[in-house]
Parts: sequence; C-alpha cells; structure tokens
Amino acid sequence: MAQLSEFITALNDEISAAAISGFWSETAKKYQINKAGERVANFHNWKDLELAQYIITFDSREYYDYPVQFKPNSIYYLTIDGEPYEIKGNWREFEQEKGNGVNKFVSHDGFYFLDPIPADGLEIVVWGNRQWVQLSKDSDEGILPSRFDEAVVKLAKAGCLKKEARFQEANSEIAEVETPMTPRVPNSGGILARLKDAEESGGKSGGYTGKMTSTRFQ
Repeated sequence: MAQLSEFITALNDEISAAAISGFWSETAKKYQINKAGERVANFHNWKDLELAQYIITFDSREYYDYPVQFKPNSIYYLTIDGEPYEIKGNWREFEQEKGNGVNKFVSHDGFYFLDPIPADGLEIVVWGNRQWVQLSKDSDEGILPSRFDEAVVKLAKAGCLKKEARFQEANSEIAEVETPMTPRVPNSGGILARLKDAEESGGKSGGYTGKMTSTRFQ
C-alpha cells in the first residue's frame, strides 16, 4: 500500500513527462489522487476491500445505520445469530416480499433493513466493501495493495490533463486503466479490467503487478 507522498512523487513524474504546464499545488495533486483512488476502489467490489462489521440488535429495530467504512450499498452478506439473511436488490422487492417468512435484508438510503425484525441481544454480522479513505498526510496509506497504484496515478494524471483541456490524452490514460477485456483474448483490456478478471478467475494479480515506481519498495 503506497503512501500519499509516493503517489505525489509518481504523479509529479507523470506531470513532468507529459509536459503538463499548469502550476499544480500540493492540495490540487492530493485532490486528483484521492479522486482517482475512489474511482479505482469503486470500479469493482475488490476482495482486498472486503470487511466484516458486528453489532448487537436492540430496541426491536427494523433498520440499522450503514457502517461508515463501507461503500454505499456494498453489503453482500448478512447473518443474525448465525442465520443468513437473503439479499434483496431494491426497496420495492424487499417491501413486496415482507412478511413471507424468509429472512431478508436490503440496503436503502444509508441504512440496511431487516425482515423479520430480530429479537434484541442478537449478533448481526455484515460483510461489505470498504470505501476509499481520503489521504491528507504524506504518511497516509491507501487502502488498496500496490498492484493498484499505477491505476490510481494514471487516473490522477488524466484528471490533470482534463484541467488543461487535453481531453484526448486524458481519455487515453483512462482507457489504459478501464477498457473492458476482450472475451477469450488474454491480457486484453485495461489495468483494472485485467485485475478484475484475475480476481474472478481465482487469483489476485494474474501476473500483473503494476508499474508505479516507489522508492519505499526498492
């Protein structure tokens, strides 16, 4: 996991190599890096970002606050007292099936709702995906492993290029990161598409480890 200072160093190198002429303050660079990091984290529900949270039921409540560390609507598995609850894709489906005797839950409007309403004092365990944590200090670390670093830097560079109205170059950087894979064509697609394919195939990097230079790992 790279530190903010390493992301900034790598972005500075990209800015210099691309002859991006505008004056970029540290604040502006941090903004582009955080914006890019959030985009990478949201590209897919990465296994590296899976997280479990625990809470005890109380007050016969039908709903509970979404864990602050989770991306919106990212809860994919939930148990209460060890019993699994079936996920519903939307509020309407949840409401239509309410009271049918099947354990179920739905993510909605910053909460997760349960049916049937559980008794008090039971343990809820929810599994979801972490959301990007804003980096502000040089020593702050991103939440993603190093194989994602190049994607973050490229998207941050694309943001800088867009600010200078160099849209074609910006789109080329984005394409290198996000272009979908071509079916049955190995190593096609962008960085994140390849990482996603490798993850879904049972691996993590699939031989792709990223290329961002970091003195911390030398």
